[in-house]
Amino acid sequence: MDALNLVSLRQQPCRSGLYDLDHVRPPVLLRRGGPGEGYEGIRKGLVGVEGRPVLVDAEGPFGNPTSDSART
Repeated sequence: MDALNLVSLRQQPCRSGLYDLDHVRPPVLLRRGGPGEGYEGIRKGLVGVEGRPVLVDAEGPFGNPTSDSART
């Protein structure tokens, strides 16, 4: 079992995400997603974040508690 899966199992029911900081551009904010906002998820296509908690950097939304980002 890889480390990410082990962390996910131990954190149930909480969700966590891992991000490659080489692909994150400061500043990073946690805020509510705006109208029409989203990001490309891993194997999910566009992940809509309108009205939901979202991590945002200088390039835009990149993560939330339910889906990983292809960019980060």
